[in-house]
Amino acid sequence: MSISEALETIELQHVINKMTLYAISRLRSVKVKSFNGREPLDFVGDVLLKALDQQRDWEKAKCSIEEFLFGCLRSEISNFFVTKQIETTNYIPEDLFEPETPSVDKEKELATKLLVEAGADDDEQIV
Repeated sequence: MSISEALETIELQHVINKMTLYAISRLRSVKVKSFNGREPLDFVGDVLLKALDQQRDWEKAKCSIEEFLFGCLRSEISNFFVTKQIETTNYIPEDLFEPETPSVDKEKELATKLLVEAGADDDEQIV
């Protein structure tokens, strides 16, 4: 199955939203104010483009497409810091390079906060 076929089998917008929330959480944990003008969604977009351009090899992956994309996102963010593309004058936690699985409660809290900021009503927040 090609990467484009695999992407068609999932609810892509939902996966992009989850990846963006993960990137926000991961980047905030570093406590650096600027990422050279990059936003969390930029990291997600880079991952998708690299996957579609076959710079990230989905066909050899032995996991689901969603796991593959999240693994690529973790790698993309870690590589960004390893190559020192930002000035790290602030402290970077040692656990930055360890795989992090956000808890369901933290994801709910962050998602709810983003929905409230976007003006979502109670029904939208519940869903």
